[in-house]
Amino acid sequence: MKYISILIAVLVVSCGQARHKDSQPSTSVADALADTSPENNASISFTHDDLLRHDSLQIDSLTPVMLAAVSNTLNKDSAHGLIKGSPDKSGQGIYATWDYGTLFSADKKHLLVRWRRGDYPEGYLVYSDIYLSKNDRLSKLVMDTAFLETTGDTLQDVNGDGYKDYVVSSYSGVGCCPRDAQVGYLYDNATGDFKVESFFNPTYIPSQRLVYESNYGQTGLFAFYKSKWVGLEKVLVESIHPTPGKTPIEPAFPYTFMLFRYPGERTSIIKAVPEEYKRLGLYEYFILYQEQ
Repeated sequence: MKYISILIAVLVVSCGQARHKDSQPSTSVADALADTSPENNASISFTHDDLLRHDSLQIDSLTPVMLAAVSNTLNKDSAHGLIKGSPDKSGQGIYATWDYGTLFSADKKHLLVRWRRGDYPEGYLVYSDIYLSKNDRLSKLVMDTAFLETTGDTLQDVNGDGYKDYVVSSYSGVGCCPRDAQVGYLYDNATGDFKVESFFNPTYIPSQRLVYESNYGQTGLFAFYKSKWVGLEKVLVESIHPTPGKTPIEPAFPYTFMLFRYPGERTSIIKAVPEEYKRLGLYEYFILYQEQ
């Protein structure tokens, strides 16, 4: 785009050499290009389709310039950078911050690009890219288009395998009940790729390889779900619900709870909530109906 003004700031930290064999076709970064086509990349996810045309055009124009800057850092241990596009009629524009290095594991290097709309550094996340670096080449593995209500993103070990994963969080501005929706890109160190997993109101316990989630509902209809990790697979093992009364929306009194164990949905009625659920941040909401 003719009228795009570009600012690139690159911070390079220490030195090292990538040692990865090229196991799949990719495009030379030296030519400021990368393999961005989704056909051969299973970890590509789109969560909404309303990116502004201005943003899309600027991202398309700025990406080759950013990759040209990154190509000068592929021999380094780590690098960080910033690239800005021109503002639109509202006075806002697109900018990207990028981080390169051993972001997810010690033996592979990745490039994480966060595209944001607004004024640097307080813009909101609209788009994320993750590339794998092999032999001075980059292959795009992840494309994430964030919800408008995105609240942030983190690098954290979700499933307790010792490797960091990439998690994007959003919280809808419309709704009656807790609604922390998260998309996790779970890192597979064997391939350097990612598996996409969705979470709702999650609490991660990586030390126990557990994740607790919930449904969407008002107190009295709100339930917890416990899953364990088997590799990169999330396996449901238990759920707890208020025991329904004469109608589905009216819990039984005296208050009890239905505990389901999976597989098989074995059911038991219990009088007290197990301690592990009392430690969850939404526990007070879970039993709030008892005070109404």
